[in-house]
Amino acid sequence: MTVTPDVGRVKTIKQTYKWEISRCFLVNMSVGDYLESVEFSTNSKNYKWKICLYPKGYNEISKDYYSIGIYNCGIMRRTRAVTAIVSLSIINQNDEKIALCSFVIENEFWYRNYPSYHHVCKKFVKQSIIMDEANKILTNGQLIIKFKVDVDSPQREPNQNMKRKSDQTDVNLQQLLKIRKLENLMNDKEYCDISFLVDGKTFKAHKCILAKESPVFDAMFKIDMKEKLLNEVIIEDIRPDIFEKLLRYMYVGEVEDIHQAITVELLVAADKYAIDELKLKCGQTLIDNLSIDTAVESLMITDRYNMRSFKATVIQFITSHSTDIVITPNFKLLTAIPHVLYEVCLAVGMKK
Repeated sequence: MTVTPDVGRVKTIKQTYKWEISRCFLVNMSVGDYLESVEFSTNSKNYKWKICLYPKGYNEISKDYYSIGIYNCGIMRRTRAVTAIVSLSIINQNDEKIALCSFVIENEFWYRNYPSYHHVCKKFVKQSIIMDEANKILTNGQLIIKFKVDVDSPQREPNQNMKRKSDQTDVNLQQLLKIRKLENLMNDKEYCDISFLVDGKTFKAHKCILAKESPVFDAMFKIDMKEKLLNEVIIEDIRPDIFEKLLRYMYVGEVEDIHQAITVELLVAADKYAIDELKLKCGQTLIDNLSIDTAVESLMITDRYNMRSFKATVIQFITSHSTDIVITPNFKLLTAIPHVLYEVCLAVGMKK
């Protein structure tokens, strides 16, 4: 077995790390040979880590796969049992996740300068997927691995408050573990039974997950449509990045990086597929970002998609800033929606 230590470089990006590996390090490797990253620390500075990559697999069973592992390099002092949540993914040049694995390292004792047990995901991703040029993984001559390690640091003297905090941490860890497992399912294409073609990009998914989360998909898969026969659906009115966030929400109940620029598109998609909780999250994002410039658009959106409570909040905001909002170019757009303009005028008049 050959070990190549301290390969490439590790960069920090908003608490997520990137390991960049030159393609030249991936050749002339045998089963069991692995590359080591440089040491890095995470949210707890006491802990040092290394990532290990096995380009030809961890053992004979996984010889057709890339395997990936992590170990703790030792800490400043002996600790009580601690927990770490690990998430690793391979991304392509478009920053898309091609493979993902997550796991929890639980109840381990770590010692200074004494490496912990080596945790390995043996069948991380097939070697053929890495080498397929269509996936754009090695296009720039590098393999890029993103990863995150969250450590639940122990306390020396537990008391009742610490116990309550520890109990809450345990709950959070279990919730996060469930999310990671569902993310793994979302990224595991082996047992997918439906494909979506969105502006030239293909997304694979599981009918049972989508049918459970969306009554629209449920109906689509039950009736005798061509989609049911071909197991392929063409989506023509949603951008790929929006559809990806929609899919992720149906799997894990979360949306990453939901911001003002995509909120309206995501809300429209959530409404189309009757994913009510996501629609509410998008509505709340509109409210959180209300301003003189966005108020009219937010009012039109909340009216169009029958979001009454959010609409009332927007109207209240407009009445409080009416002098500034009525002179904005967007305010004239309300003349095309007389009943909304009437509601605004009525609210302003009643305030006076």
